Amino acid sequence: MSHNDVRKVAEKLSTSQILKDYELAFSEATGLPLAFKQEGQMRPTLRSNKFVNPFCQAMTDTEPGCRLCLKM
Repeated sequence: MSHNDVRKVAEKLSTSQILKDYELAFSEATGLPLAFKQEGQMRPTLRSNKFVNPFCQAMTDTEPGCRLCLKM
């Protein structure tokens, strides 16, 4: 599978209703945020998630903080 094919699959998956339902069910069951992120996406997708930790949200406000979170 080429890199372009993988990107297309990831894009379709990230917008699918089943993935959105899974992310919501996980978050409601655990109280933890979960978000699918495509490879190479620099900004975390949890910024607007109601389950995100305030500290983590503050970390994503700066580029260095964003990089640290993405390395984890």
